[in-house]
Amino acid sequence: EVQVFCVFWEVFGYYFWDTRKKELLGKSYLGNKIAFGLAVTVIAATLVSAFSMIDSPRTTRNKKLDKETIGILQNHRSAIDNYYFQKGVLPQDIAELKQGNYYYSLQPDVAISYRKTEELTYEFCATFQTSNLSEKNYESYGQEWKHDKGNVCFQKSVVPRNP
Repeated sequence: EVQVFCVFWEVFGYYFWDTRKKELLGKSYLGNKIAFGLAVTVIAATLVSAFSMIDSPRTTRNKKLDKETIGILQNHRSAIDNYYFQKGVLPQDIAELKQGNYYYSLQPDVAISYRKTEELTYEFCATFQTSNLSEKNYESYGQEWKHDKGNVCFQKSVVPRNP
């Protein structure tokens, strides 16, 4: 937005400045050359800064894959919560979870591991291509699924059932 604003004012500012000149028609004017050079410099700097602010296609693709991995983890978590709500215990592994009606249809296979750590707690591990630690996340998962690049484990728990 700022870049577009700068280019707009450079182009139209030069145009309005040039049309207000009454003298020196048809003559080479040093002010024109300076103003033109300044406009080209500002436009070039604006374009360079705009391109430096966007991610490369590879980074964008990796961020998208990481968001899909988080979506799969969220689906797994919902399935585990559902399993616990119905059975009163955590599943021992993902295979046990898949045997019932607790497992939601999941996206393509992503290397996710599940491990029951205690009676009410478990751990998910997944490999991420990028880090979202420095990003301001306003997505539905917020701080809960913040991760660094590489293999990351998340400690989760279920709410105990009332007897």
